[in-house]
Amino acid sequence: MKKRQVHLPRTLEEFWSIKDSEPGARVYAGGTDFLVQLRHGSIDAESLICIERLTEIQGVWEERDEIVIGAATTHARLLESYVVQEHLPLLVRALETLASPPIRHMGTIGGNIVNASPAGDTLPPLYAMGASL
Repeated sequence: MKKRQVHLPRTLEEFWSIKDSEPGARVYAGGTDFLVQLRHGSIDAESLICIERLTEIQGVWEERDEIVIGAATTHARLLESYVVQEHLPLLVRALETLASPPIRHMGTIGGNIVNASPAGDTLPPLYAMGASL
């Protein structure tokens, strides 16, 4: 397997600094699909930026009359969220059937969306609820 530099920024500022210095780096969080594709050689990257430590893009909160979900929020964390349980029951139903518990603990909603996999379980409920991405 090819050796790659893996960056683990802890702030958005640090992320952008790395991204500016390595524009070809591939970005991922949970990596449940991405790392499989990387191992099989269907994608390539000189370096990787793992954003799962960026707390600025994790979590669920209410802002005015909207519910905001950070892209690096895991499926498990969404299921644990009172805000999601209370206001987004359709998303809860989809998340409860998404993959296995270990995948729900690693996989993120942002990855589920941008991967555009046929198994993108969060896409139909988000669309049905009129979500903005």
